[in-house]
Amino acid sequence: MGSPAPALLARRALAAAVAILTLGVIATGLVADAEPTTDATIVAAVGAPVVPADTVPPPVPAPTTPPTAAPVAAPPAAPPPPPPTTAPPAPAPTAPPQTAPPAPLPMQAPPPPPPPAPSPFSTDCERSLFDRTNATRAANGLPPLAFDSRAHVVSRRWSEHLDTAGDLAHNPRFGPDLTDAGVVWRIAGENVGRGDVDTIFSMWMESPRHRANILSTAYSSFAIGCVGVGEARWVTQNLYG
Repeated sequence: MGSPAPALLARRALAAAVAILTLGVIATGLVADAEPTTDATIVAAVGAPVVPADTVPPPVPAPTTPPTAAPVAAPPAAPPPPPPTTAPPAPAPTAPPQTAPPAPLPMQAPPPPPPPAPSPFSTDCERSLFDRTNATRAANGLPPLAFDSRAHVVSRRWSEHLDTAGDLAHNPRFGPDLTDAGVVWRIAGENVGRGDVDTIFSMWMESPRHRANILSTAYSSFAIGCVGVGEARWVTQNLYG
């Protein structure tokens, strides 16, 4: 047999190209969209030597685009944190107000005692005989006699008279003199003496009439007048009630 005609060679080549397409060789681009062409065109396209089928490399998988998920809406952005706020500084603790204890009031000096009342007695002799008279009355269960300054004037005046006269005697007018001094009386008595206080009072208590005057329950007031010093004292005692 002679050499195959060119047209026959072109068909074989086309069949080989189709076989290659069937085996998945990357050649589909050569024939997939090709319009029927002349033999010359096909020869030019497949002029490369045909590779036996058993030596064809495995098909290379077409690059695949990784699946893409549908766009997911991004979660709403978290609201921005509020700006930091700073609390106003706490006031510094203040100590509770302290009050000093009230100052003690200045000590006030007690008011001075009132001046002593002027003694109703002109001498110690008068005071001594006054105290002895009331002490003797108390010893006998009798109330004390009150001192009368008006009667004291009468008693002292008569003692001055005795001291001047130098003679011991009673005042014959002691009643009217008490009245003239302002004394209101219903009954009155009189004691006179000369000497020191102890001697005079002892003699009075030894004399019934003088003792009766001192211890009489009819009297309520009396006075004593002393003139002189030491053993030369002239004493007059007037009592009334």
